[in-house]
Amino acid sequence: DPADLGVITILGHISYEMERAEDAIKWYTLYLELANPEDHGEEYWNVRTDRATMYLLLAEVNEDSSYVGKAIEELLYITGERHDFWNAWFNLGIAYKTSGDTQLAGKTFEHCSRTAEDDLQAWRAESELAELRGEEPPEPPPNPHGM
Repeated sequence: DPADLGVITILGHISYEMERAEDAIKWYTLYLELANPEDHGEEYWNVRTDRATMYLLLAEVNEDSSYVGKAIEELLYITGERHDFWNAWFNLGIAYKTSGDTQLAGKTFEHCSRTAEDDLQAWRAESELAELRGEEPPEPPPNPHGM
């Protein structure tokens, strides 16, 4: 069934994991054409965020900064609609950093650090901030699984 959102999402995620950015974007775009945030909630916003991440990968692979602009545009939309969506905020910081705008990247990572839901999220944001400042990254938090 070409309209089976579950299958479309899985195909997008498989392409994402294989770093096949163009394929992932194709599947995610199809999903977003068929889905809406009211009915699909968190999955909808995750797919939009993952699509933006694939734009960043395309920018890196193709050395084409226009994809960074697409990622920023997408992530600004997501964070505008979902002020609490930490993954989109974090990826927005990465997109700003990729674009060379270290000031906006820093402000975005500071926001991520303040709004982190757990120690790992806080560490990821603080590590990015340390890198922007040319400092040593903080020690990672202990693994909650004892590994």
